[in-house]
Amino acid sequence: MKLARLRSAGFLIVALGVTIVLIGIPSHSSDASIAGVVLIGPFPIAFGAGPESGPIVLLSLVAAVLLVLAIYLSLIVRRRGG
Repeated sequence: MKLARLRSAGFLIVALGVTIVLIGIPSHSSDASIAGVVLIGPFPIAFGAGPESGPIVLLSLVAAVLLVLAIYLSLIVRRRGG
């Protein structure tokens, strides 16, 4: 029962996030910047477009590295039984 509630909560959070992003998209702004990181195994692929994409790409890379470190540390803690 708890797993079903957790899945429902996760679905609702994702749906809410998508809705907020779609509402916040500017309709005719040509100076918008976008950036992101795709992790394929341990290799990050960064991309970006727009006048302010440099700092956004850097922030995305830092977030990706922190995510990989968090997963690695959680696996170490899990193996030790802590």
